[in-house]
Amino acid sequence: MSFSISAIPDIRFGDGALSDLPAAVKSFDGVGAVLLVIDAFLAQSGLAGKISAELAEAGVMTQVFSDFSGEPKLAHLQAAIQVAEGADMVIGIGGGSALDIAKIVACCAASGEDPMHYALAANPLPKNPLKKIMVPTTAGTGSETSATNIFAGPEGKKLWIWGPETKADLVILDAALTKTLPANLTAWCGLDAFIHAFEAATNRNTHRGAQFYAHQALRLITGALETAVKQPDDIAPVAMCCSGPALPASPSTIAARRSPIMSAMRWRVWRPSIMVLRPRSASRRRSAGSSKPIHQS
Repeated sequence: MSFSISAIPDIRFGDGALSDLPAAVKSFDGVGAVLLVIDAFLAQSGLAGKISAELAEAGVMTQVFSDFSGEPKLAHLQAAIQVAEGADMVIGIGGGSALDIAKIVACCAASGEDPMHYALAANPLPKNPLKKIMVPTTAGTGSETSATNIFAGPEGKKLWIWGPETKADLVILDAALTKTLPANLTAWCGLDAFIHAFEAATNRNTHRGAQFYAHQALRLITGALETAVKQPDDIAPVAMCCSGPALPASPSTIAARRSPIMSAMRWRVWRPSIMVLRPRSASRRRSAGSSKPIHQS
């Protein structure tokens, strides 16, 4: 038996951890401007303005991109790249779509290339992308720690950009963001995370490295989900669902999930992320701005 697990990003977990974002941004040398990619619902709730003001106090200028919904599309990526002009860092806050857009833009803004230049590994990714901080707010996609990024090409076909250059430099997990999620959506997110863990543990290409994390995640989810649904203000069970599942996004784990169980283009390391403002859609993910399914793969 042999397998490999690659390095995972720095993960900072805690109730209210998002409040440390300005300090986290300033911990990276030479960051004077950032692009904030954030789900539209979160932007409209005032979170984008709050973060922008806090970063301004720290001497960092913020450009906000939230003009997207559902699965990332090539047009979304191209628009975000334009907004990213002059940025030294990209911050992604929201569901898997927001995070995938942020990570792809960090590479394309640094190189000046269109996303299609890197689609399906057509060309090597830039070795020095913009710095990236990811703050996930949905369960299941694992985008904040993975090296796989999905988007729809010009003809609507799902494409992927894969490489360690797309990984986040820092992940912030803030369980406090889950407190206002309706009970039925908390349950939906938790079951989504559970199924991803089950897939990672049981598919025909699984290995001991993937099972080590998947089995522990299953224990945490089954032990905490009911309380998280019934008592959303009790942050402890939600924290249990958030801390254990922060798994490494390694090539070996991605390979382990390439099985008939998975849809063809959902080669994504499993990580039941943080159960926050909106769940993913039945197919892949939900927009954080809607309680209804947006797209599914």
